[in-house]
Amino acid sequence: MRMRNAVVTAAGAAVVVLVVAVGVAGSHSARPEGSPAAGVAGSPAAGVAGGNFPQYTLTGVSCLSTTACTAVGGTYYAHEVAPAVLRWNGKTWSVQHAPNPPEHGGSMLTAVSCSRPDDCIAVGKRGGYQMGTLAEHWNGKTWSVQPTPMSRAESSELNGVSCSSPTACTAVGDRLVTKPAVKQVTVAMRWNGKAWAVQSTPNSPTAESLLFSVSCPAATACTAIGSQMSSPGSGPSMILAAHWNGRTWRLQPVPAPAGGPGRMHSIACASARYCVAAGVNYLQQGAGLQQPASVVWNGSTWKLEPVPYPRGAQYEAYLSGMDCSAATACTAVGSYTPGTEGGPTMAERWNGASWTRQDSATPSGDTAQLNSVSCPASRVCIAVGDSGTHSLLAERWDGSAWALTPTP
Repeated sequence: MRMRNAVVTAAGAAVVVLVVAVGVAGSHSARPEGSPAAGVAGSPAAGVAGGNFPQYTLTGVSCLSTTACTAVGGTYYAHEVAPAVLRWNGKTWSVQHAPNPPEHGGSMLTAVSCSRPDDCIAVGKRGGYQMGTLAEHWNGKTWSVQPTPMSRAESSELNGVSCSSPTACTAVGDRLVTKPAVKQVTVAMRWNGKAWAVQSTPNSPTAESLLFSVSCPAATACTAIGSQMSSPGSGPSMILAAHWNGRTWRLQPVPAPAGGPGRMHSIACASARYCVAAGVNYLQQGAGLQQPASVVWNGSTWKLEPVPYPRGAQYEAYLSGMDCSAATACTAVGSYTPGTEGGPTMAERWNGASWTRQDSATPSGDTAQLNSVSCPASRVCIAVGDSGTHSLLAERWDGSAWALTPTP
């Protein structure tokens, strides 16, 4: 989202070359449960070891203007993962070097937010499957790792971040607790320009809760979105929303999509009193039937808003990324499946009253998905994702059509 919120070397080295796909274990911001992951073959930087091929993902992008976007993700190869960063200057994408903390299994970035051209915060997780929180900072010249709480806590990760200024950023995610029961609970952290500090978040004593995305239109106004399961490991059963008023986090009631449980993947707030979230409605959980879903916050309540089902979609269609340049100009992106295999990308446009399907760009004869989008102007959006033919996918909306952009 706009104010948030997007090759392999050995663990501990910086990213050198980037191509993108899916399949990094544990990422909440890419494909929903039960969806097939796209494979990626070959990489000039990684080479091939033992017949294994690298897999890549871009899961976050943040644009300050039409000529300044940063996308982040990770690369999974031979049981190691490394952060990845790309920069868009309005004409071309270039690779930036990102530190990979020396954790077992490596680390990856899942979301990014840029408040100035020389100030971006990216968050993610350390240590492969063991995980632990990760934050990195861009000062206009280099990326560096920031100390974070829970950086050594097993099964702790940050999934979303939003910065209203260089001294006011909020990151959200989840962590594993063992008392009174073993389950995942929500996590929120606050950056004041000098250090990260954990915030207290409300959690059910029995349900499992996770936060995937956050949007902060002001230093004292943040809204986070995610899901809550009635029991650990049971799958998403209800949409979870929480609001920060500058002092405390409070849960907000959200209506459930008709026909099944819902899960919101991304949120964008055009103001402190107006937010739009996008995700998926599990019509028949376990049967692979999914449709795109959306909820809108009007300052007092959340309301379900129907999203057009893509033509040709048969099994699943979902929205992974969301951004608003204004309350009447929001874009959500994702993917849908026309058959039993992966399919094309999808994009939807919100005008403040209803959603309209857009024809997004998909490489010819390929399967692909869009994971994140950022709209620095009402008629300009940049979306990133991955392609099944083992190459990075990025595209631009110019107000009338989506078009693929050349990538490294």
